[in-house]
Amino acid sequence: MVSTLTSSGRYLHLVLFVFTLTTKGNGFEVHINTDTPAVEFGGSLNVNCRTTCLNPDINMELKPGLDKYCNKVNNSNTCQFPAVMRWDLPMVCSVLCKSENNTTVENKTVIIVYNRDLVIAPHPKVMEINKTYQLQCTGPRVYPNTKLHLKWLRGSKVVKSVHPTEQKFPDDVTPVVNILNLNASMAEDGQVYTCLAELDLDTNTTKEIESSSVTLQTYFFSEPVIQASLTIIDGKPVNITCSVFNVSGELQLTLKNGNMSLPSESSSTEHTIYHTLHPKMEMNGQQLTCVAKLTLQNHSEPIVKQQNITLNVQSEESSWVIIIIFSIVGAIIIIIIMAIICYCRIDRARKTGEYNVLNPTPSRNQEIPRVNEPLDIFPLQEVISNGNDNNSQTGPNNNSCITPVS
Repeated sequence: MVSTLTSSGRYLHLVLFVFTLTTKGNGFEVHINTDTPAVEFGGSLNVNCRTTCLNPDINMELKPGLDKYCNKVNNSNTCQFPAVMRWDLPMVCSVLCKSENNTTVENKTVIIVYNRDLVIAPHPKVMEINKTYQLQCTGPRVYPNTKLHLKWLRGSKVVKSVHPTEQKFPDDVTPVVNILNLNASMAEDGQVYTCLAELDLDTNTTKEIESSSVTLQTYFFSEPVIQASLTIIDGKPVNITCSVFNVSGELQLTLKNGNMSLPSESSSTEHTIYHTLHPKMEMNGQQLTCVAKLTLQNHSEPIVKQQNITLNVQSEESSWVIIIIFSIVGAIIIIIIMAIICYCRIDRARKTGEYNVLNPTPSRNQEIPRVNEPLDIFPLQEVISNGNDNNSQTGPNNNSCITPVS
């Protein structure tokens, strides 16, 4: 650092200028040097304009309203800004070179101004496996806004980056937002995600200005299942079970009838309970609820899921009626199926023209003729007629059936 006494009696503290922009004129050069290519809003900045002209008139053109201390020495002009309070900060260095026929050369640059207001939006502290969630990061204010890169990292790997391509006005405060969609899984449990804000310095390098991280916690918790008989008979005890088949963490199961908890016993597994219900007719239509509460580490509030079932209580007489009705319906279905099978066989026989006439209970040991001739040579009616004649000798037989030849 170099200290220089100004004409006003102030000491101007100068730092090493490491960022330089050069413009060449007719026989001389103009350089703009800054101690940083990007300055935080409210921070300090040092800018130096120098030239190789032997007899220069140097002028620093700056935005009005900037507090600055400038000092001209020989072929350079140095300005210090103790607190940058503007977002647009162009720097123009103009040199009139008297020793080069009063030639004027300008050099200009724009200083990047930023703050550190990076925010990760509130998100679930724990995430249920196989569900989709969003991580949303709002980046800091930067001007020019095209210099900002807002990234999501999974561990150390960049998984999504947002980079504005359209430059906005300095007073536009619309933030840059990066939204990451992720599907919760066991692999994400304990995984660290980081939102990182970087500046593009146009020198094949970037500058990190702020970052924030979150650590994911995942869990699995299937829906509770409550089970009971479809039909409950008045006065006959029945077991009601409440189960959760896939869960991580500490689980508490409760069976409720309205707001009243029912006494229950645990099964051989930790995730099933049952209650022996003594049903009454007035309980018909009531709802039983299986309530499952999951408690996880580092999560103060339990996660609650529930499932309902409506009781269908029937009297013993009505239950017999239901059984008879179901039996009749079943018998009708069987008859319809058999009729369809018979129809299909007869229809197939008609189309192929080949028949076997079978008598499952013949009265005599006789060979039933095999018919392989077309119907116009050996009609089906004659076969049936012959069969009936034979059967008439020993009494009626109604068990004959016609089936296609295999």
